Amino acid sequence: MTNYGIPGFWSHAALYLGSCRELLDFASDPNVTEYYLRTDSSYTDFDSYMKNKYADSWELYKKGDTDNKPYIYLEAIAEGVTLNTAEHSIGHCDYAAVLRPKLPKKLIVKAVERAFAKHGKPYDYDFDFRKNSALVCSGLIYQAYQKDSEFAGLNFTTANIAGNIVMPPNLIAEKYQNDKAKVKELDLIIFYDSNDQTAFRSTEEEFIKLQKRPEWHLWFE
Repeated sequence: MTNYGIPGFWSHAALYLGSCRELLDFASDPNVTEYYLRTDSSYTDFDSYMKNKYADSWELYKKGDTDNKPYIYLEAIAEGVTLNTAEHSIGHCDYAAVLRPKLPKKLIVKAVERAFAKHGKPYDYDFDFRKNSALVCSGLIYQAYQKDSEFAGLNFTTANIAGNIVMPPNLIAEKYQNDKAKVKELDLIIFYDSNDQTAFRSTEEEFIKLQKRPEWHLWFE
């Protein structure tokens, strides 16, 4: 099974971190500090916490790539769960959308930490969310943000595909549309559509329509 068999228009999802400085500024909120102190009395700041808990991954994130470009995405690709620059993650995409969880900062920061715990794990070519030893792209988002008894995150929907429990990226986009009639958990920040030659900024209405567009299509003018 490859991502060519994933149903729906969207075939990839990545977690946006921002640069290390941006993330640390975001995590400096007093509510974040209070949240972490509840379970770790030694907590002082997010930088020290991550350096202590995920030393190698955090050092790599702070260092950036060999061209001194910042890593701003964490994503599961063929090489595994990897830190990536904007150029390597979405630089060649025809379509892109940014969805932001409507959660307090403390939970977003916790979701980022949960995702860092997966850094370096292999890609899951079985496409099975019941596994924790390997992940697909949307599996990283699921494991970072999915609500559970200890984390008041997001409510995701999964599907059964070829006998495997999965959450295709298109279900994240559909969640945005479906939530509008209930409790809205995601905000659409920006959406770029394409005519397969040029990408251009587009509207929420077109983003919603895109969920029903075939993954392979032709534009005619």
